Amino acid sequence: MGTAGHIKGSLLVHLRTQVVHRVDDQAWERLVREAPAGDREVLGGLVLTASWYPMGVWNRALNAYLANHAPGTARDETTAYAERVADSDMHALFKVALRLASPAMVAARAGSLWSRYFDCGALTPTQVGPTQWRLRLEAPTAEEEGPSPMLCQFGIVGWAEQALRLTGARDASVVHSRCRFASGHYCEYRVSW
Repeated sequence: MGTAGHIKGSLLVHLRTQVVHRVDDQAWERLVREAPAGDREVLGGLVLTASWYPMGVWNRALNAYLANHAPGTARDETTAYAERVADSDMHALFKVALRLASPAMVAARAGSLWSRYFDCGALTPTQVGPTQWRLRLEAPTAEEEGPSPMLCQFGIVGWAEQALRLTGARDASVVHSRCRFASGHYCEYRVSW
């Protein structure tokens, strides 16, 4: 077993907002009540957006929401959640400069944006054309160490597409072409606009 990973509290805050917005307050309360004791302590307490929290708590809470409380499919709910995170955090990260940011700027900074949310793994961008990039995600796959398959399959896609749209990209497309859970070592994404 490797080193336990951590996520920024903003991901937990956005998850709670997503559950309350898509379902209701009682759904979040049920999710917290049904969580393992250690997770309940974190999820039911004061979560600070800039603090770090255990990866496993977030993975289990997201998976519990998707399996037991979400009104839509795992794909739809994870994508909506990721878009919510991008909508909120991109404005906070870039402030006034978001209007001046380009899709290429966002793609080029994918690695530093990743490290704002996760203290494990790396997201490496590579430009392959004027409006085409490739992202490579290397991260642990254990529940306590790295983000779950939902993040790979739908979260990164939803977040990146929304972030690109926020900078003015009209035809933003992110395709998850390889998964670290299926192929072993890394995920790969084809990004274009």
